[in-house]
Amino acid sequence: MTYATPSSDRANLLAGIHNADLAAAMLRVTMGIFFLAHAWMKIVFTPAGTVAFF
Repeated sequence: MTYATPSSDRANLLAGIHNADLAAAMLRVTMGIFFLAHAWMKIVFTPAGTVAFF
């Protein structure tokens, strides 16, 4: 879709996508990022490293 697309065509492009679908996709992506960040922290900061940090 470009800015030159008529407004009637824009409505047709988004007609099959609902807010709940977008929200679910955003939640899945966000939770995936959080999961990977959490796993990375567990790998990098071992219990011995955590004790030394504090």
